[in-house]
Amino acid sequence: MMKKGTAARALRYGGPVFAASLSAYAWMMLRQTTPRRPALIWAPAEGEDLLLRRCNLVDVIGKRVLENRALRVKEGRVHSILADEVVDDPASGHVIDLEGRYVTPGLINAHCHLFGPGIMGGSQSTLFCLKRQWERNLEDCITHGVTTVRDMANPFPPLFLHLKGHVDRGDLLGPRIVHCGHFIAPLRGYPDYVRLPDWLSLHAGMDGATRFRDIGEIGAVLDRVVRRYSADFIKIGLDRISLNPRHPGMRSYRDEELDRLLEGAGALGKKVACHSLYAEGFRQAVRCGVQSLEHLPGDDDLSDPDIEAFLAGGHTIVPTLSVAMALLSPCGTGVESGSSRHAAYHELRERIVADLVPRFCEPGMMEGSLFGYRWYKGLAERKKPRLFSMGFIDQDYMTRLAVTGGDNLLRLYRAGAPIGCGNDGGIPLVYPGMLALEMELMQSLGMSAPDVLAAATITNARILEVDGELGSIVEGKRADLVVTGDNPLRSVRYLQDPAAVFKDGSLVYCHPLSALLGDQHSAGGPSQ
Repeated sequence: MMKKGTAARALRYGGPVFAASLSAYAWMMLRQTTPRRPALIWAPAEGEDLLLRRCNLVDVIGKRVLENRALRVKEGRVHSILADEVVDDPASGHVIDLEGRYVTPGLINAHCHLFGPGIMGGSQSTLFCLKRQWERNLEDCITHGVTTVRDMANPFPPLFLHLKGHVDRGDLLGPRIVHCGHFIAPLRGYPDYVRLPDWLSLHAGMDGATRFRDIGEIGAVLDRVVRRYSADFIKIGLDRISLNPRHPGMRSYRDEELDRLLEGAGALGKKVACHSLYAEGFRQAVRCGVQSLEHLPGDDDLSDPDIEAFLAGGHTIVPTLSVAMALLSPCGTGVESGSSRHAAYHELRERIVADLVPRFCEPGMMEGSLFGYRWYKGLAERKKPRLFSMGFIDQDYMTRLAVTGGDNLLRLYRAGAPIGCGNDGGIPLVYPGMLALEMELMQSLGMSAPDVLAAATITNARILEVDGELGSIVEGKRADLVVTGDNPLRSVRYLQDPAAVFKDGSLVYCHPLSALLGDQHSAGGPSQ
């Protein structure tokens, strides 16, 4: 038994040593984080115009290219579009010759989680790199052409609003953000990644949602989320089956509760978006009039009456094909194991892990993420229980979602349903800036490149109710522009690595290898 004096000395000297060791480790990890990108590369001086010459403008509404145009930007907005040969260089403006490159409206990611770390597992360095990863998520949206995002809930609304404030003020490089603040969910309903005691779920919101016990509390919860977190829209979930096989069924909204929430949200001027991965939730959302449906049902084929009701109700859907691609089982189950789509998704995921994830993930988080991915694959290949390494994903259902969900998207597409584009960035292996990959998945499924591009621009702008400001290159709209070397109406893959990105008429990104703007506007150049 340790003597009292020995224990006192251990506490006296051991505590500072432990604290010093932890501080040294934290300092070492923080030194490994990537440096911040400049929030601005170039902006016009007060009263100065920007003239983009010899550019091919992509008309996402007419699905055509307007060749050899000149685009004048004034006070952050598109001022005029003219044939290039009739334009004289303005004496007071800044002229950039795009040399025949293509100009597309800024992309919009209509479903992502900016505070999602995108990792499959953690290590001791993860915590020290987390804040920088959140900043990277914002920066990498811009560097990959995403100038606006719809954030679909995060576990730390006050911290999220703090970083959003830095982006809004121009202190931090990032996209324009539309957000819901917090999930609104019934007690013991989705999200259920973390099961907390009821009193803690109700009062702390530490499980990712602001919760209510009965229909009488819905109005107060709505008011709290909108006022406390300045929510732009309302996010709910309609799943009754948990994605965690170890959890029992969840409590979901009853029709009368959903009606009350929709009525209350309408009174506050807010639209409602609902998470649903099952056909029952899809049908309930359509029946009750939820405006925006997120994800696809993977447990049942949508029938003709289902699709007719969807169209008649004026609903929109954001498919998030990247979810199934990232989380399906390597082995497959039943008929899905022989599906060409399952094989293609698995092959694509291997390429993403090797090539794309290192471009979006902080170096200090890569080791833990790759370890988690190897564990995840090993669980499936050894026929262990189908649990994702973090403990809350049913791999078999994700495999069904890849096949049945994709078929359901094609049914909706062929019926003319309004389809948006979002990748659920923040989930494992998927980052908010990877929207072009989601677009590539949509095109590979059978959607045309012009329709996919419209989904990621003008349709998303309509879903976010910002189509009067964003989503197309039209006089009077904000000058959010993406410059590419090839025509994205032929293949959306050309949007993976843009040559330059403008937000509100200011240059916020220029590819390091691009000679587009001269040495004074290189990606690492000083802000002006």
